[in-house]
Amino acid sequence: MAHLAFEGAVLNTVTKYVALRPRDGFVSGTLGWLDATSNATCTLEYTDSADAPAEAAGDAWQWAPSGETVTGPVASAAGVELLSFACQHSRARLKIVATADCDLSIWDAHTP
Repeated sequence: MAHLAFEGAVLNTVTKYVALRPRDGFVSGTLGWLDATSNATCTLEYTDSADAPAEAAGDAWQWAPSGETVTGPVASAAGVELLSFACQHSRARLKIVATADCDLSIWDAHTP
């Protein structure tokens, strides 16, 4: 059963970090764009460091970009992205860089 990882606004130029839980070699979830004016780049990041902060930037060496990025919805319409990526690391998070005010709902497919 999925759980709500984040719901709310991410304002233009703000960077927001949302923790997701890897399980059985995958990170899975749903990224909902709740309005037609949102625009952001969301990059999946990985770490094996237990000390790396999940919801703050942390040091550059603590989190590594996965190479998986979702961009949208470019002020076209509300929408959804289904996320499912292979992950062989102990922790994962979405780094959301807003380029317009965003209204988001992020669900983690793995329960705590």
